[in-house]
Amino acid sequence: MNPEEKAREIYEQGFCVLPAVYNADECRRMIEIMDAHWRDRGSPPLENFGFNIHPMMPQTPDIAPFLDQPLVIETTRETLRDDVRLVHLGARMSDRQSAERIEWHNHYAWDAASIPRRERIERVLWGIYVDGSNAEAGPLIALPRQFIQPLHAPLGELSAAWPGEVEVSAPPGSVVIFDTALWHAARRGSKATMRHLWGCHVQGWNDDRTHPEDNLCDVPEIAEYKRTHPTLRSLVERV
Repeated sequence: MNPEEKAREIYEQGFCVLPAVYNADECRRMIEIMDAHWRDRGSPPLENFGFNIHPMMPQTPDIAPFLDQPLVIETTRETLRDDVRLVHLGARMSDRQSAERIEWHNHYAWDAASIPRRERIERVLWGIYVDGSNAEAGPLIALPRQFIQPLHAPLGELSAAWPGEVEVSAPPGSVVIFDTALWHAARRGSKATMRHLWGCHVQGWNDDRTHPEDNLCDVPEIAEYKRTHPTLRSLVERV
């Protein structure tokens, strides 16, 4: 996979898929970390939105080493045209009790009127689909768009299908990188087991704008991981 080509996909359609970035053992470990946290919180039912871990870093610091992914970071650097800074980390766990469909939304949150004039994408999300994005696990639904296309109003009910939507297909362990100005939703999977999704928002080190979804990522609990994973340190510290 070529980071430049993948970044071009984000500019052309709002997202790209990096398939199977994590192997089966890594996926099992990520599931262990998330499931252990859920059990520590009393194994609450996963009704409606499901169970979320926000902010994730201080609550599940053992997830930190999995952010050290050169292909994901280089693709993001090509997209932002800047060094990569981690600004938000969170997770969602769901199952057959959860909502049939997560409503359409985007994460832009800045002045949408400026989008047609922008020269680059300013902030992206990494969606880490531990179980994959497919009908069985529960797919990501996206409305493709070019990066300077105006961010239009909703095309219908937020819980309904929209014209032009696509179901994003990705095997387990994949990362989907997408522009915060992308309308997206999700559908409940058909399998009875739990769905594990976690990820983050990132923007460039030279872009100091705040965002309402920012949360603390450089926490004392990850100090040892920063020593053993220098790339992780570069995400949370300007080094």
